[in-house]
Amino acid sequence: MQNLAIKYGLVMFGSFIAFFLLAYLFGIAQYHEFRLLNGVIHMTILYLLIRAYRRAFPETLDNYVSGVAVGMVASTIGVLAFTVFVFLFLESAPTLLAQLRERSPMPELLTPFNAAVYISVEGIVVSLIGGYIITRVVDARYDHSPAEGKVSKSMTGN
Repeated sequence: MQNLAIKYGLVMFGSFIAFFLLAYLFGIAQYHEFRLLNGVIHMTILYLLIRAYRRAFPETLDNYVSGVAVGMVASTIGVLAFTVFVFLFLESAPTLLAQLRERSPMPELLTPFNAAVYISVEGIVVSLIGGYIITRVVDARYDHSPAEGKVSKSMTGN
């Protein structure tokens, strides 16, 4: 479990950074609405992780706690690493911070630290709720064969 969680956590971190840097290079990083795309990245990686986890450990099927736990470990790695990155980036890019403050309803409260805390809290909450939903979806995609007492995988693809 740990190897999968670390691998996908680092993929999540790299994906968040790649998206952020692309947005910054294209001059759209100050539009905080684009963080919704981070949610799409986050949920996609969680889905791939939980699906891989269930394939590697089919005995964990129908135990939603294990699916949520592996998702939380990976998300904690990805989100907290990205939080540190954003904090350091905003500390070194005062023009981006000023642009974000212009668009903020409470600009005096927007500091690099507060932005990082907000990102981490949002990411962990998304991980918890999304991990639970995705675990249930992945588990539902498996066929349960009561005649044999075994679980057969109906999911196709990698």
